[in-house]
Amino acid sequence: MAAAVARPPLRRSDTVNPGSSELSSAAATLTLPRKEDEVSPASVAFESSAQRFALNVALVFFFFRISFLHEYITGHTGIDLHLMIVLGGLCYLGCLISGRGAAAFRDKCTWLWVGFLIWMTIATLTSTWRGGSIFQWNDYVKTIFPIILIIPAVVTVKTDVRKFMTVIGLAGIANTALGFVSSDFKTGRMGLEAAGSIGDPNDYAAHLIFLIPAMVYFAFGLKKSVFYKIVGTLSVVAALYQILSTGSRGGLVSLMLFVLYVLVTGDRKLKVGILLGGPVLVLLALPLVPRNSIDRLNTLFESTPQQHTEAEESTEARRALLQASIDATLAHPIFGIGPSVFMDYEAGVAAELGKHGMWHGTHNAYTQISCECGIPALVLVVAALGLTFRYLRRVRQLGDDTLKGASATLAVMLFGFCVAIFFLTKGYNFNFLIVSGLAIAMNRMVSEGNAA
Repeated sequence: MAAAVARPPLRRSDTVNPGSSELSSAAATLTLPRKEDEVSPASVAFESSAQRFALNVALVFFFFRISFLHEYITGHTGIDLHLMIVLGGLCYLGCLISGRGAAAFRDKCTWLWVGFLIWMTIATLTSTWRGGSIFQWNDYVKTIFPIILIIPAVVTVKTDVRKFMTVIGLAGIANTALGFVSSDFKTGRMGLEAAGSIGDPNDYAAHLIFLIPAMVYFAFGLKKSVFYKIVGTLSVVAALYQILSTGSRGGLVSLMLFVLYVLVTGDRKLKVGILLGGPVLVLLALPLVPRNSIDRLNTLFESTPQQHTEAEESTEARRALLQASIDATLAHPIFGIGPSVFMDYEAGVAAELGKHGMWHGTHNAYTQISCECGIPALVLVVAALGLTFRYLRRVRQLGDDTLKGASATLAVMLFGFCVAIFFLTKGYNFNFLIVSGLAIAMNRMVSEGNAA
């Protein structure tokens, strides 16, 4: 039998007076678990099931949202299924049940987007035409802003990131395919009339520029088979064909800057792939592009007298719209003229001067936000986008291979879209919030060590 270990005698200083404050402090740190603090296995299982349900619904929601299939179906059948409201509502309900409905509010990037929504709300209330602004505000609140709350709530581990990136890539392939089943053209240019939000050729080109990196990720991501690579390559060629077929000069400029950004920021393997594979993909797509679209794109470099006149008129109109949006910003710098009322406001100002209104959007998303919602709203958006890029850079530096690939892809997607909207009236689009939501989720994983 082992000898008993001798214990030192208890000193007077080690004793606790039953009536002293030391006893109260000791009792406070040694409280017994209460019954209400215990979590039953059934409750944990229920919350886990709710989160899986929310994730699966979110994947379906974002496939339709990004591919615009729901708008295409409505445009061809005349039946609005309200898929975005139904799927978005079910998804967020699952987030609330799982206890992660407020997860996004732990990040300051979310609060920048909340700040923009608040400012947009005030701008709507003070709008020069409140009836015209309320529709834009209602659409933003119902179908766009919830994105920044949903993604951080359902994306909790790196496998969720991979699923989301795959869905975005598939949505890009589906959106590209819509161009081949559509007979909508505008003066010989590829358009997508049935999908209203991207029906304009310039909008369609910008959306495809946003999606091409995700299509590449889908095809050449981690451990992808030859089948995926073939499908992805053909899809990228088809997307380039669609972009060139739109005849969008802004889209072509954005595409060139997009490629330059990849060459500057990408790794060596990606740079070699762009330099060797890029020209081949363009040569495969170029012979199929409609002649009218090619002629329009050529006006960026050279033009016939007729084309030169058309290009000059288009450039002059855009310059006038840009100046009008700047003037509106300076006239209403705090809360703007109201969301989505620039055309009406500009026409009113022109009428006062005895001129005809142009009845077009700003053709610049940044001055659209500043003149319609005020300069503080633009500052909030730019700050949110800057923080998003910062998160993506941090994830690329500290994350594992899955997160590094996803963050690099999302950074290219966001850069391409930010350039494209210099020429478009797309200041309230969902594209920003998708990338921000994923950046918030991945940054949290890196911070908490969940990626491992």
